[in-house]
Amino acid sequence: MDATKYIFNKEMELLSISNIVNNNKQDEAIQFLKRYKKRRPFQNLEQLSIKNIIKHDRQDEVIAYLHYIKQQDDASAEHSKHGSYNETATVIRNRQVAKDIFITPIGLAKKHINIISQMYCASTSAIWYDPFKNNGSYYNHFPSNKKYWAEILQGKNFFYINVGNEMLPERPNIIASNPPWSQLDKVLEKSVALKPDVISYLIGVNNLTAKRIEYMEKQNYVIGNIYICKVFLWFGMSYIVTWINKEYVNDMVSSFVEAPDKKKEAFWLTIQNKGVVGYDRIVWR
Repeated sequence: MDATKYIFNKEMELLSISNIVNNNKQDEAIQFLKRYKKRRPFQNLEQLSIKNIIKHDRQDEVIAYLHYIKQQDDASAEHSKHGSYNETATVIRNRQVAKDIFITPIGLAKKHINIISQMYCASTSAIWYDPFKNNGSYYNHFPSNKKYWAEILQGKNFFYINVGNEMLPERPNIIASNPPWSQLDKVLEKSVALKPDVISYLIGVNNLTAKRIEYMEKQNYVIGNIYICKVFLWFGMSYIVTWINKEYVNDMVSSFVEAPDKKKEAFWLTIQNKGVVGYDRIVWR
């Protein structure tokens, strides 16, 4: 195939994806994926995902998956166009419309969930909440039957859901997800309003600021853990940041009086005293 024909086909492909995604055309999405599958080489995980969607006619997952495909193409184009870190950062900062839909790889979502489960003594009876479900990378792998979700693309807007609502009938113990980074202040404000024991989000390297850490501390949440990772074609490094309610920390410290565990007790005492991240709000010159 000559270059001109390839570019034309690629543009038509992206136009089709954009049309389906922007207009939520689920009736066309399955047929598009069938065509798309034949012409694009997929990695194993993508191939399995797309075959599963087609085989089971999972229209609830189609739009989310097309968002993922479009995201990969957009990220590749932007990366090759702008090259350097500073140039890309400038482009992102100057966007008129934020790009907030970035699908978390399933393996990373599982890693994120395991960090919470192992480090914060999350029992199988804990109530988990995914405010930004999308394709279910988090929600589908929560280690509990007591779990709830929200997703604006499916008519459940996290910012308008309160405890006691039919979509969230009880207070969650753990909130974990990949939120829209451009709305992170609003996300944190709403998250603390739900009063979970643990709030854990996957965010970009530039999104963890002293101002936000300070805000969370004033809301009685301290950082218990930061896990640094890299997602292919995402800008910069990513952080899994886990905040813990101080009351929960105090309860954990008290629990070691009856069941001593020096190593775990030392960890929780560190968090109780000062958390694991130091910061200041000075602009050094």
